[in-house]
Amino acid sequence: SCTLPTSNPRTGARHLRYNARANNSGLRRALGFPRSVVGTGSAFYIPDLPTNNQDIAFCQFRTGGNANMLTLGISSTGRIQARAGGRGGTLIGQSEQIIRAGAYQHIEARWERGVVNGSLEVRVNGRTRLNLIDIDTTNGLDQDCEQIFYGLGGLPKTGAPDYVDMDDLFIWDDQGDTNNDFIGDKKCYTRFPNADGAENDWTPISGSNRFAMLDNVPPQDASEYIYAVGNQSFNERQTVQLANFPAEIVAVAGVVTYTRLWKTDAGDAGVQVGLISGASEAQGAEHALDQSPGYYQDVFEVDPATSSPWTLGALNAMLASLERTL
Repeated sequence: SCTLPTSNPRTGARHLRYNARANNSGLRRALGFPRSVVGTGSAFYIPDLPTNNQDIAFCQFRTGGNANMLTLGISSTGRIQARAGGRGGTLIGQSEQIIRAGAYQHIEARWERGVVNGSLEVRVNGRTRLNLIDIDTTNGLDQDCEQIFYGLGGLPKTGAPDYVDMDDLFIWDDQGDTNNDFIGDKKCYTRFPNADGAENDWTPISGSNRFAMLDNVPPQDASEYIYAVGNQSFNERQTVQLANFPAEIVAVAGVVTYTRLWKTDAGDAGVQVGLISGASEAQGAEHALDQSPGYYQDVFEVDPATSSPWTLGALNAMLASLERTL
């Protein structure tokens, strides 16, 4: 388990914190489908170095059955250590003393499946600090990675500091033409709708502004939402504007939408989320809904108007769209 406090953010108002001494405290991210190559990066902060070599980890690469294949840990002297399996596994390799306490540092790792020809590369603040080739990255299991766990499973860690903070977390794979290798230190900015767009087929549960129903943290599922009844002669669409992004942004790796959706009765219901740039729109996959509110993710790595990376100007001008398809 984790918390989202406001005490030590690197970007925005909140950050991820887990209890470094608790059993299985951390964050687990299922990847959706098996991947033979996966990378992840995050700003990483520890208030103190651990007093035991196996008590703090950046992440663990796991199978779909929750077996640890490889653990990236932090030693008592600030070395990044790669261990087979879990935190007590055989040491495969380690970096020089690079991690320091009391400051955010950016760690990014690339894991590739292999029993004899696997590889692992770890970069800290953009520089390669650990590069292992022709190794077993699966602890003999020879399986793809299906989830990443940030933290450490297993028994409580008595030599760990009280907590670990993380911010600006991302995951990538080797598929597609964009963001398929190291993408470097990036910040993750969150923006909420701040105005309705021109298409307003969805209905707010109260008031006349749709966007005002969509900007709650935490969500207010019982009292603030918009809805589309379906079974129309047309697909009901809703567009919204988003608040501007910071002026200091110089490069954009991509845009990710998180949409909280559900249906209220039996029958099929589907929704597509999109981004509109100029006269062009890109839509994610159709989401088939159930009756429990849940978050649905869509990734838009390039501007649909240019098929090139997003610019700050395009970000600030884009609209988000919801379309009920069933």
